[in-house]
Amino acid sequence: MTQHFPPEGGAHAGRWSWLSRELLAKGHSLDVVVPRWGHHPERQSDTSGLRIREVRALVPGLGLHRRLMNEAVTGAQTLLAALRSSRPDVVLTTVPALTSLPVGWLVAKLRRLPLVVELRDAWPHLFADVEHWNDDGTHELPPPPFSNALTPTLTGWYWGMLRDASAIVTTTESLAQDLRSHGMRQVRVARNIATPDDPLPPVDDHDGLNVLYMGVMGRAQRLAVAIDAAALLKDSDTPVRLRIVGRGAHSHSLHTYAARKGVDVEWIDQVPKPETRAHLEWADTVLVCLRRWHGMELTVPSKLYDIMVVQRHVSASLEGETAEIVRQSGAGDVVPPEDPEALARLWRDLAGDRSRLRVGSAARDWVMTHGSALLHAAEVETACELASARPGLMRGVATGRA
Repeated sequence: MTQHFPPEGGAHAGRWSWLSRELLAKGHSLDVVVPRWGHHPERQSDTSGLRIREVRALVPGLGLHRRLMNEAVTGAQTLLAALRSSRPDVVLTTVPALTSLPVGWLVAKLRRLPLVVELRDAWPHLFADVEHWNDDGTHELPPPPFSNALTPTLTGWYWGMLRDASAIVTTTESLAQDLRSHGMRQVRVARNIATPDDPLPPVDDHDGLNVLYMGVMGRAQRLAVAIDAAALLKDSDTPVRLRIVGRGAHSHSLHTYAARKGVDVEWIDQVPKPETRAHLEWADTVLVCLRRWHGMELTVPSKLYDIMVVQRHVSASLEGETAEIVRQSGAGDVVPPEDPEALARLWRDLAGDRSRLRVGSAARDWVMTHGSALLHAAEVETACELASARPGLMRGVATGRA
């Protein structure tokens, strides 16, 4: 069960593109339950061993309440579709969505099957910052209703379901270690991988700094920090040209905020994967930013690997495992999260010494060493085989949105 699946774009569908390819190539079968969003064409099960069961996403919109309602509706449909599927050896549920783990856990319980959780976000740690879920990226709004009362219950429930899983797959080593420290033994790491691409030519010499952000404009990023940093340099001798490519829950509020701050941002809607290279070539540095939340320290945005593989400089506004990777690989520079003054100082220094923007091959080498699709798909395969207690004999995997 998964929230997104090919031919959709985006990081989640991209991950299942290579995971499903590798698992099917090894002779396993996948019975996939996935929502169909908006006007995406209906998926066809045209690959041997692959069966796709679509459920409809009924409530469009990016607001928190509409999103939660949509997840509840599609979660209920996913449960019914998964219960009707042919009997698999194991249930595998991916967990970026809030309802994904409960639905997957319930399917496994009702069908008396082992459960494998693909934990791509740092649940349940994210519940600790629930009061910030309802902000618009530029200022605080009232927390979601009943959040104070429900948070301890939801946190305990999530830990209980994770402990009940037969195996867990994470995308980072730090989250895997955190889970092991909470008593979970069967935890494996299957990182995201980069799209193969050649290194970009070195950046040209020019005045100022071309800063690119490409990705989701959502709650976990707080992109207002980039607008604030650009505003601090607006009247200085370091002109910053800020280009933001993508969309998300905070798109509208960020447009308004940039206009209010007098920051001239070049806004570009989400682009297909093949078109991202032109934007990366324009950039002197690429911003990767996350909130100052403990859960964000345990995650690594998949786009980091795509930046590293083409050897573009990273301006990292974050903490945790992502910061360690950027420092150790020489992929760029790190400043504390949600600190516009520190980010502005970094951009001013980079514009003043453009030699710092020339990223060597070590960052690309790191991705090539740690980003094998075959290696990480084997970790997912092993987790499923261990869960089913049938190494080498797994016939089918039910994947789905939960």
